[in-house]
Amino acid sequence: MKNIIVPIDFSELSYKATKIAFGIAQDNGGSITLLNAVDFPLQYAETFATALSQYPDKALQIAIEESREKLSKWEDELKLLGANVETISQVGLLDDVMKNTLEAKDYDLVVSGTHGAKGLEDILIGTNTERFVRNSKIPVLSIPDTITDFDPRRVLLVSDFAEEPSESFEAITQFIKGIKADLFMVRLNSISNFLPTDKAENKMQAFVEKWDLGHISYEQVDCDDFESGVRKYAKRIQADLILIGTHGRTGISHILNGSQTEELVNHLNQPVLSYHI
Repeated sequence: MKNIIVPIDFSELSYKATKIAFGIAQDNGGSITLLNAVDFPLQYAETFATALSQYPDKALQIAIEESREKLSKWEDELKLLGANVETISQVGLLDDVMKNTLEAKDYDLVVSGTHGAKGLEDILIGTNTERFVRNSKIPVLSIPDTITDFDPRRVLLVSDFAEEPSESFEAITQFIKGIKADLFMVRLNSISNFLPTDKAENKMQAFVEKWDLGHISYEQVDCDDFESGVRKYAKRIQADLILIGTHGRTGISHILNGSQTEELVNHLNQPVLSYHI
């Protein structure tokens, strides 16, 4: 995971995500890209209300210049720490800007802070990080605002092992081996996703062998629902990072079926590293 991109809005949380991305890049001899989408006029409507009403073109230019100025300061600070960093400032919705950027260059990882979302907002809007998880073909590391430090020692991989992950999972296995963390693996068994224990263990053993995960702890446990199952097991083993795959549902399928990974990103206190299935 050498080429890392961090979408930022200059908040404290995005600064935290940037520092974590820098640490990962530094450990892997990589680089980071800071991306700010100038979502105008919504992002700057209050600040530039008068200019927007009288001089819309000028107001947009002011917003772009402000974005570039802030990015330059962040870039200078990171370079003083020895970071290999570049910045991107583009006008547009963050989802669109991220999509175009990821298509234009090969990145290995997205690192994004998340405040989470609740209730109706969760259904209708969601968080930016949730949408990255849903749409990204590369792994996404979601950093909740409760995290003060990122040094995972006990990593939990959650899967039903029904489908193989994409090739990007190889980078994740190398990342876990690189940080020398203890890896735990669990399949959550429920009424809607039932599998006999012997068959579940065979699937998990085949997964371990295919991805050369070595001697790790794995088991199947019963649960009432997926999210509470993850919470309880993560608490039990004191996990400080959770790995989980996502199918990336969109449109009406997402509204009707949701995504277990996206819900976890919104609701868990631990960082979640998601990968595409």
